[in-house]
Amino acid sequence: MKLLTRLKPLHSIIAGIVSRSSGQLVALAVTLASVSQLSPATFGIFAIASAVISMIRALMYVGTFQLIIQAENAALVSRGALYVNLLVSALLSALALTIISALPGESNAEIRDFVSLLVPTVFLSAVAAWQEAQIIRSKRIYAYYYATIVVEVISGATAIILLLMGYGLHALVAQIYIRSTMIIIAYRVLHRPQFARGNQHRTLTDIFRWCSPQYISAVIGQVTSYAPEFLIGALISPAATGIYRAANRVVSAAGDVCGQPLKIIALSKFGSLVARNEDPSRAYHDVLAVTLLLTSTFLSALAVVSEPLVALIADDAWSGVTGVTAALCIGRFFSVVSAVSSPLLVAQGKQKVLVPLQFIATSSLVLGLIVFAGLGIEWATTVVVFSSIVGASLTVFACLKFGGETSMNAMLDVVYFILPASAASIAAVLSTLTTVESVELVLRLVTQLVIFTLVWIAGAFVLRKRILSVIGVLR
Repeated sequence: MKLLTRLKPLHSIIAGIVSRSSGQLVALAVTLASVSQLSPATFGIFAIASAVISMIRALMYVGTFQLIIQAENAALVSRGALYVNLLVSALLSALALTIISALPGESNAEIRDFVSLLVPTVFLSAVAAWQEAQIIRSKRIYAYYYATIVVEVISGATAIILLLMGYGLHALVAQIYIRSTMIIIAYRVLHRPQFARGNQHRTLTDIFRWCSPQYISAVIGQVTSYAPEFLIGALISPAATGIYRAANRVVSAAGDVCGQPLKIIALSKFGSLVARNEDPSRAYHDVLAVTLLLTSTFLSALAVVSEPLVALIADDAWSGVTGVTAALCIGRFFSVVSAVSSPLLVAQGKQKVLVPLQFIATSSLVLGLIVFAGLGIEWATTVVVFSSIVGASLTVFACLKFGGETSMNAMLDVVYFILPASAASIAAVLSTLTTVESVELVLRLVTQLVIFTLVWIAGAFVLRKRILSVIGVLR
């Protein structure tokens, strides 16, 4: 009974992982269908266009999103938060279209056309993010996860069917519209937005002033995320962007399976502690420990099996994906660490600290890509990984300096949580040394996964007391 009580907080993590797994498995399936039906160059054009939209859409999940979660009275900021979301969406969409329209070249014209098709989804995301923040604040986490599963499966299945029917990139556009529309309907069914009466609302100026540092930080973060796709396309080719995007999509699927739920848990945990006038830093080490345990597991498993996996799902035109996938697993791990650490600084009112830190990481990325991307996609990928390491190191250092109860000793203690995945990875890699080349790819893939799983379970069993103690704090 005591064990069940301690495992209870794991329910929300598992629900989040199941929800995110369904979404990422659908995204992975759509990516594979795209690879089978589209050329790297064609997929690269859509990758660049969707990256522009994703950069704008990401701003909907910072600023007003966290303000609603941690405000003492969410009703006072609800209406203003929605207006700010819509205003930011309009301004950035207009800016993006203006810049792209000014660029010469046939490929840029195709990119502009697809950006124009996708711009309305930015406004749908502005409403959806506003709804999502209120649902999370209301603690309807499980209903939120289950609704997400249904929407992701329906929209992804539609895209795959349209791809197989020969609709090309328009199938991917349709997926985004279907998902955005359905998620708004689902969220409205789950929760009715709350508004303050009369003139008690916070003004747009107050809300925007509070959100501005987070917007700047998010923009820098999005440049870090999507600069490789833009610069690889400009300095190498759209086809190279297609290869990078396919590899990055597979890695993102593995990283986001646990990374996104953990970020939501971090936002909710830190925000709730602030709302109760408690120090949010006391939960930081536990959030980070679970992050290291789960993220290292999923990404290590993907890195180990990337070679046989890519050989199974792609033809020779996509052969460059293998090395890029394995390298990006390392970078993604550090990106998730940054993602769950940043909310601590925001919760403590230190969001302005994030701007110079992210500027340094982004500068290293952009300058590195400008210098090295022309040498090939492998060099560009190395720059991406290095930038992720720099960004995570700076963010964790800031948490140590400004994080209240955080300490170096406690930080060193959480490093133990990557041991199960490390041991499992080594064992799985060593197993390939005794594998005959003629062995079927499927058999190699299954063998490595089985060995990885067994060694990971053994490592987790050794650390079971530490793992259970950390999970208990998150409830």
